[in-house]
Amino acid sequence: MAELQLLFSGPLFTEHRFPLGAHGAAGFWLPVLALFTGARQAELGSLAANNVQVDAETNVPLIYFISERARGKRLKTEASERVVPVHPEVMRLGFMSYVAARGEADGQDAWLFPSVSPDKGRAGIPAWSQWFGRYLRTAGVTNKAKVFHSFRHTVKDALRRGRADHEAREALIGHAQQGTVSWGYGAPAMLARFTAAGLLDAINRINYPGLDLSRVKPLGLLSLPRCA
Repeated sequence: MAELQLLFSGPLFTEHRFPLGAHGAAGFWLPVLALFTGARQAELGSLAANNVQVDAETNVPLIYFISERARGKRLKTEASERVVPVHPEVMRLGFMSYVAARGEADGQDAWLFPSVSPDKGRAGIPAWSQWFGRYLRTAGVTNKAKVFHSFRHTVKDALRRGRADHEAREALIGHAQQGTVSWGYGAPAMLARFTAAGLLDAINRINYPGLDLSRVKPLGLLSLPRCA
């Protein structure tokens, strides 16, 4: 918690002072989203506006992690294709407004974070990843074992601590598990098995006692930074 507090107390999050390597909104949203989804950085960098949708029946906002080879979007495993509800804290920080702004600006196929999207090649997520590793050290996280991928472990621990259903939490993280094949992979299978409300209940169990995000400045429609 102390290391997370150091990270999210920095001016990037509290004042929207974006270093060049942060690639604007990507520097803000990728860590925030990772903290409440456990998604990999490449998965987050590949999101488009139409990958975030509100479930018609339950009004639950959902993030769809899907593979689109024609656009260069590839997931690590078959089980990685999944749907994850938007955590209330992510909502509070303006994510849905940000998504709407990207869609209105460049269409529903628009990348949410165009400067790190798959079509940028090594200048995208690979370069951003190197920047984030350096940024962690300048933020005071000196343990070199702590990297962006550490968010996945942090979320797994939070889901376990919150006593989320075991199968649901494994599906949300995108882990294959014994018996999964019987009900299939992907967002439709997850929604059929757990329902949007059930998945939201699991995500809402992510909590970080001792972490104060009250100073993190929302980044939505009105404060949308200029994209590179």
